[in-house]
Amino acid sequence: MPKVAPPEIKRIRAYALATLPFIALFAYQLSTLLAHRPLVPDPMHGYTIALGSEGSDKGVYVSSADLAWILIPFFIGFAITAIGLWRAGVFRLLRR
Repeated sequence: MPKVAPPEIKRIRAYALATLPFIALFAYQLSTLLAHRPLVPDPMHGYTIALGSEGSDKGVYVSSADLAWILIPFFIGFAITAIGLWRAGVFRLLRR
């Protein structure tokens, strides 16, 4: 495991703080969106994608727009974090 020195941590900190609004938006969308979706498929309104665990009967059906509202903030936060790690040189340390 590569060791990250304190200067690299200072560079990563700004990017980590920049992801907080996207993490909060992701959690908010996930908690509010899934509470108001049908438990059975509703093709008329577009709720055809099942979310839930395999063995559980408590799955909800969402639309593709719902998935976009959930996943876009997640991927933006992931991209910001990856850019921060790349600029701090963490990936370069992994090659050694």
